[in-house]
Amino acid sequence: MARAALGLGVRDLAAVANISPNTIARLERADKLHERTLTHVASVLEAIGIRFLPAGAIDPLDGPGVIYRRAKTTSPRAEFFQGMWRTRRILDSDPRLAFDQLLDLIEKYLDLIEDEGREPDDWEKISISDALGDLNRSWVHGAYALLSRGITPPDNQAKDYPLDKKDVEFVRKLTLADYRKAIPTIRAHGWFDRFARAV
Repeated sequence: MARAALGLGVRDLAAVANISPNTIARLERADKLHERTLTHVASVLEAIGIRFLPAGAIDPLDGPGVIYRRAKTTSPRAEFFQGMWRTRRILDSDPRLAFDQLLDLIEKYLDLIEDEGREPDDWEKISISDALGDLNRSWVHGAYALLSRGITPPDNQAKDYPLDKKDVEFVRKLTLADYRKAIPTIRAHGWFDRFARAV
């Protein structure tokens, strides 16, 4: 219903959510999917303007529904996606601002994980670690791509995706607290223009 309200095709929604069309099709067929996948897609839809209504919200006999309304988002996860989209638009024009926004987004994503009462999974840990490494080098494009990859839900990841065993061994030891400690250090190091320093 939400996709139809927006006038989006399966491939359109998949592109906006940065997941495969197959994952959207499985969701719409009501296949069993990971909870993080459901939250991811719902949050993307909410960030666009969809509001999910519980059963009986309009009529006591009605089931769940949706409305499309351009209004301020209330979901922290939807606000996170809006922040990702804003940052993507400024990567080339203002890398210094993108650097700060990416650090803020990583902090927000860690908050979302903590609010869910869990630690990041291996996929998230590797991607967040690599994104922080790229930010430490002021590589905002790479950091954005890695953060985008890290937030991709488990059902969108190929089962045989080659996670490097050494990377997995290293990141398994990391906790949310470890990532939180790294962010102020990178922020203090600050963004630097490699080209300006080379001149």
